[in-house]
Amino acid sequence: YTSGPGIGEDIASLLALVAAGRLETRVALTVPWTDIAQALDALRQRSFSGKAVLTITG
Repeated sequence: YTSGPGIGEDIASLLALVAAGRLETRVALTVPWTDIAQALDALRQRSFSGKAVLTITG
């Protein structure tokens, strides 16, 4: 995979779509990394529609 646009260009394109309101991201579940089991259970059960985000605190 050495040909084609780099990942930076892809991310810039996605950000431009979000900024223009043409791409919407839906975060349905946000849990701390320590509760990953909860997130996995919810994903397996298909109990939500959207993205799951794991937060990491230092």
